[in-house]
Order: sequence, then structure tokens, then C-alpha cells
Amino acid sequence: MSARVLHYSTWGDRCGIGSYTADLTRELDALGLRNDPVAVDRTTAAYLSPGEWRAKLAAVAGQARQYDVLHLQHEFSFFGPADCVPEGNRHFFGLLGQLKAARTPTVVTFHTMPVFLPECPSYRQRLTKLIRGGLFGWTPGRTLGRADWPVRAVVHTRRSRLQLVRAGVHEDLIRVVPMGVGRRSRVLTDLSPADAKARLGLPAGCTLLSLFGFIARYKGHLDAVAALKLLPANYVLAVVGGPHPEGQDRTLDKILQMWDGDPARLVVTGHVPPETLDVYHAATDVCLAPYIDSKLASSAAITWAVSSGKPVVASTIPTFRELAGRHGCLRLCNPRAPHELAWTVQRLMADAAGRRELVANAAAYCEAASWPTAGRQVAAVYEELLGRPLTATVGKVPAGRLAAVLGERPA
Repeated sequence: MSARVLHYSTWGDRCGIGSYTADLTRELDALGLRNDPVAVDRTTAAYLSPGEWRAKLAAVAGQARQYDVLHLQHEFSFFGPADCVPEGNRHFFGLLGQLKAARTPTVVTFHTMPVFLPECPSYRQRLTKLIRGGLFGWTPGRTLGRADWPVRAVVHTRRSRLQLVRAGVHEDLIRVVPMGVGRRSRVLTDLSPADAKARLGLPAGCTLLSLFGFIARYKGHLDAVAALKLLPANYVLAVVGGPHPEGQDRTLDKILQMWDGDPARLVVTGHVPPETLDVYHAATDVCLAPYIDSKLASSAAITWAVSSGKPVVASTIPTFRELAGRHGCLRLCNPRAPHELAWTVQRLMADAAGRRELVANAAAYCEAASWPTAGRQVAAVYEELLGRPLTATVGKVPAGRLAAVLGERPA
């Protein structure tokens, strides 16, 4: 009988972590594992009291006993109110305490890192929650400080691994599994940039810069618009996405306020279906990722960009520096520097050989970090916890392939 895995995550909605979990479970299904969801409904969860949160997570712990492995996707709002990190952390570590007591095999994939001061409604509440919850509300020592129960923490980068170690997670419990990269539609190879631009109604002969994913301040949209003002009139910026449905970010409003030039040079699409996203990527000359949040642990949007077959200009936040340094698939510039961003884009557009090199390196990275590889790596973590093979088809990730993903030479 194949292993049964219970997945705690958003499910079936517009969410990067939900998409990550859907891709992961598809690969695990292909390996012969049974994967069942416990969906995080953030619309409903926003109205739960602390007692209701504890009851909800206790039910998850009880349900997990019927499975071989519980796989938790960690984002702060999955365990408590989005506007009060310490409360969510207490619920999260309370859940881990229950799982540890029951010795339930557990994997946690961390998509956010504990490196910022929580925001709560008042100073008194913030101070109280800070004291009760520990520094930043993050108290991993009791549950993740020792390798004395079947638990593993999965992160996507070595920087994230180091952050967890510094936060008190035992080194032996952490596994680095790069975010999987999916294969893209043939639209990206079958549709020429000129034809794609014509299909989208963009000016013929324009140079298209594109920024993909939810619109949010931390992604540097405002710097991209500021850079557009500095670029020649033939440059067009496409913001392919819309505000997060659960967010209260006013970046879209600020984008619309900022741009006072030719309306044809700035396109804001709102949410688009995957087939339209592929057409925009086919039309794109340079993908942008001018993120400003140095605490970012990973980004699904950057995998869309590097898998698009188009060169990418990204900011020098640590996550992107690691990716660029190991794989040479990004051209970097400083965050919050629109003049430098515009300058970098123009230099790249004048460097055909440099663009080809970026695209070739990105293709090699995407092949090494493909979802089938990532799925087998996660399945190997499950096997490690259980001390037995899950199915005959899981196997091992070839040493050369794993080393290529991590940017190392094979042993």
C-alpha cells in the first residue's frame, strides 16, 4: 500500500503557495503516493477567534494520525490572523507541540522567514504578545531545536536554511529543496514576439518589459513604473496581474497615480488566465523582478520569469543574489534604484550575446530544478522520516542532478 500524505495548505484558489502545493502533489501522485488536502480557507480564517484557531489546528493534528506524513505549508496567515504574527506563531508552535507529543511524522515547508517585528493593533498588545510569544513570536527551540522526533523543515535556498538555524532550528532537521520549475506551454516557442504583441494589441516594434504576479509593494512595481518614465518612448511596461484577493495593498492605486505619460506605454492586466500569461511572456523582451523585500524566502513569479525563455533583470535581494550567483540566470541591479534599473535594461537590450547567455543559463537551471526532480526530493524527505521506501518508483535523485540544482559539483 502506498504512503498517505496529508497536506495543509491553501487549495484551489489564486495563491502562490496553493499553486506550489498543487504542483508538488501532482508529482507525488505520479510517484504513487496518496495525497489528501486540508484546505486553508483564508476568507473564513480571518474571522476565527484564538480558541477557534486552536480547535481547528487540533483537528488537523488528530486527522494527521490517520496518515503516514503530515506536510504543512508555512505562511503566517495559515495559522492565525494576518495582522498579528505572534498569535499565528503561538498557534503554529502549539500545533507542532501536539504533533511532537504524538510523534506524528511531519514536514514543514517554510515560505516565510521569522525576521521581522510583528504588527498588532496597539503598542500594549504588541509588547504583550512579543513577551509571551518570545522574540518576534518565534519560539522554535521547544519543537524544532532538537532532532528527537520525526520532523523536517524544507526550505528553497541555503540562505533560508541559515535563517532557520539562527532562529533556533536544529541543523539536522533542515533540507534544502529548490522550488520546482514547471514546463511551459509551447506558446512560448511557437508564437513570435511580434505576433504575440500584435495579438495583445501592443505597439508594433515596441520593447516590452513585463512584471508578473500579484501586485504588491514588496515586488518593486513602483520602481518599475519610475524606470519606465526614464526609458525611451518605444518601451512599454506590462504589469501582468492584479492585487491579491486577500490583501489590502494600495500599490495598484499608486501605480495609476504615478503614470502620467502615454497610456499605451503602461498596461495593467489584472488577473489573467494561464494562456494569456503565456502570450504576454511570448511578447516580452525583458522580464523584471525589482523586488525590494530582502526577507523574501522564495518567489513563484521568478520561476515563471526564468522559465519563459526571456532574459530577466532582478534586484539584488539575497534570494535573487543566490540564484544569480549559482546559476547565472539573472542580470541584477540594486532595489529602490529606478535610474539603475532603466540603465540596466537598456544595457541588456544592447547586448544580444548577454541576453542569449542569460536565457541559456536559465534553461539549464529550469531543467535541473524541474518539478519531477523537486517531487522526488520531497518524497525522499518522507522516506527519511519513515525509515522505509514509500513506493518502488520514488528512487533517488541522481547525484549530478541534485548537485546541479544546488549549484555544486557532483561528488
